[in-house]
Amino acid sequence: MYKIGKKFRWLIFSPFCLLLSFTFSQHLVEQNYVWHQIPLPDSIYARFYDLHFFNDSTGWICSMTRIGNGNRNVIAYTKNGFLNWDTTIIQMGRGLFITFSNDGQVGLTGEGAVIRTINGGQTWEKAVSVGSIGGGSIVRMEFASDSIVWGSGTQGTILKSTDAGLTWELKQPEFVRSDLSYKGLSIVNNQIVFALCGFQLIYTSDGGDNWSEIPFPIEFSRMIDVKFIDKDYGWITGEYRTILRTTDGGNTWEDQSPKPIMSDAFKSIDALDYSTAIVSSTQGAIFRTDDGGKTWIEQIPRNVFPGIERVQIINKDVAYAVGASGLILKTTNGSTTSINEGTQSPKEYILYQNYPNPFNSITTIRYSLPEDGKVTIKVYDILGREIATLVNEEKPAGTHSVNFSVGSFGAASNLTSGVYFYQLIAMPIGRQASRFVETKKMILLR
Repeated sequence: MYKIGKKFRWLIFSPFCLLLSFTFSQHLVEQNYVWHQIPLPDSIYARFYDLHFFNDSTGWICSMTRIGNGNRNVIAYTKNGFLNWDTTIIQMGRGLFITFSNDGQVGLTGEGAVIRTINGGQTWEKAVSVGSIGGGSIVRMEFASDSIVWGSGTQGTILKSTDAGLTWELKQPEFVRSDLSYKGLSIVNNQIVFALCGFQLIYTSDGGDNWSEIPFPIEFSRMIDVKFIDKDYGWITGEYRTILRTTDGGNTWEDQSPKPIMSDAFKSIDALDYSTAIVSSTQGAIFRTDDGGKTWIEQIPRNVFPGIERVQIINKDVAYAVGASGLILKTTNGSTTSINEGTQSPKEYILYQNYPNPFNSITTIRYSLPEDGKVTIKVYDILGREIATLVNEEKPAGTHSVNFSVGSFGAASNLTSGVYFYQLIAMPIGRQASRFVETKKMILLR
């Protein structure tokens, strides 16, 4: 049994040997962006795989974080709009999914094993090893009601529980693709369930006793995620930024894909109703529709943020996304039109989290200036010793970026794995007495 971790506040290191409280309310993305980056729990540096939010301020995230010699499931909970996080490190494996009952008391997470709480996350215990009942690893799980839960994963695994995740039974049909992972799972109600692997979409209308295969155009290659509103109306998404919609249970499909990008894929989709849906891509793009997919608006272009694993839409305004390098994104004005970075000057100074983080040899640091000014960016080790000067010149207002490449900056050539800090100092031209200073932490893994 594992107790929930204590609350903590973010702290960042100053080269002047001070610990400074981090301000959680600060947005980490330009003001003309629809989405804002949320500070992450301090104990989590790796990729977030899933999230479950109840409203605009309360929810859970899970990650797979390397601790010691192995990967561990780290979950985090907030109930006050990200002012604080409660964290738990679960030593019983990795975390690829997290889901909760509507009352928030019963929760499930895990991968090869299902880890369960019945007291709102205060304690967690192993419910079942999926391998012991003949299944593979679980990558998706979702409550259909407070008692019925579905899961899907590798080796064609489809699981069902009727006692809120305490016991499980395999429910996949004989014709299931056991060589593929069912990464897409969409629950309409207790009886109607859709599951998707790369080349196969299956459907049950009687709680898993019988299944049917729903064909889709094979020229669209590998599909990844699925979301149905009812038994007839839904979307599937996949490689090359493919979006297909059906309104008749899969008898016909409409191609709603934006301009294809061969190296990108729409990995996650969530929908609020028949009109409003959000998709995210492996290269960090987010698109939204408010007209049933007739038009998809690009709200975040690819490569602004690291790859996104999962999106969740709460209402017309609020949605979340999580992904690589501790990425947590939130929008509170979700119906706003597309993002166009650089079309207007930022309204405040911003130092962004470096990407990727952790990094092996090279990472990118972005920063925004609301006015022209003298800019200095330096890198320090954990003792406050200067490692490198990345920027030391006047810069115009706007958003800029600089790479930190280990080996290209003298003392940085022999850096070892560990925690380092980068600091932005910006002074408006003609007003040197007024300056902006911010420091952030980054992780080097070699």
